[in-house]
Amino acid sequence: MGFTGEQENLVVIQCNSVYEHRAPWVYAFMLIKEEGKLDQITASPFQCPGHIHKLLNDGRILTATATKELILWDVRKQVQCGKLYDPDLVRSTPPSKTGILPPKTPPMPAHIDDITYITVSPDGSHLVSGSHDKAVKLWNLTTGTLVKTFLGHRAKITCLDISEDNQMIASGSSDQTIMLWNLNYNIGGGGLITPLNHFYAHASIVQVKLSQGGKYVVAVVDDKLRKLVFLKLENWEVKED
Repeated sequence: MGFTGEQENLVVIQCNSVYEHRAPWVYAFMLIKEEGKLDQITASPFQCPGHIHKLLNDGRILTATATKELILWDVRKQVQCGKLYDPDLVRSTPPSKTGILPPKTPPMPAHIDDITYITVSPDGSHLVSGSHDKAVKLWNLTTGTLVKTFLGHRAKITCLDISEDNQMIASGSSDQTIMLWNLNYNIGGGGLITPLNHFYAHASIVQVKLSQGGKYVVAVVDDKLRKLVFLKLENWEVKED
C-alpha cells in the first residue's frame, strides 16, 4: 500500500495488486463534513494503470504508465480525463491543439523511455517529469503543454524537486550528478536549456530536495551508508558544506 496524497475533502491511497503486471487499485476517500464535524466517509476504489501516481491540487490524479504516457484521471468521476504528451514524439497529427488530449486516443508518449519520477510545483501550476531517456521535462498543468526539455544528464533521472518560488528545478540521476535548472533563463523561448550548474556526488542520487528560499540542496546519495549531502547555493554556484 502506498499513500498518494490528499486534497481538501479528498484522500487518495494507492494499493498495489498482489498479481504481477496488474494495475494498482486507487481508493478515493470522500470526506463529507457538516457543521464542522466529520459526518461520513466513503471509499470508492477504481483502477488507473500506472507505476507512479501523483495527486494534483485540483483533485485529479496523474499517472505515469508503461506506455511512457502521462495520464490524467478524474477521481470523483472515476474516469480518464486527458493525457499530456510531447508533440515531437507523436507520429500522427494529434486530435487536439492543446496539450491535454481526450482519453480515447492512441498512446501519446511524454518521454521516449520509461518515466521514473514526477513531481508537482508547490502552487500546483507545473509538473516536472524524469525518465530513463535522461531528459527532465517541465509541463504546464493548466494548458497541458510541454514548456521545456532539459538535457544534461548521462543516465536515468532518479529524483526531482521544484523550489517553492517555481524558479529552480533540482534533478538527481544514476550518473551520480545533481543538476540545477533556472526556470527564468530564456523564459518563453522554449526549446532545450542547458543545466545552470551541477555537482558530482560519486554515487547514484536517491533523493533531492531544495530548501525553503532555494539556498540549500539536500540529497541522499546511494553509497553503502546512504549518506546525506548538503549543498549551499551562492550566486548560482554550488558549494559542498
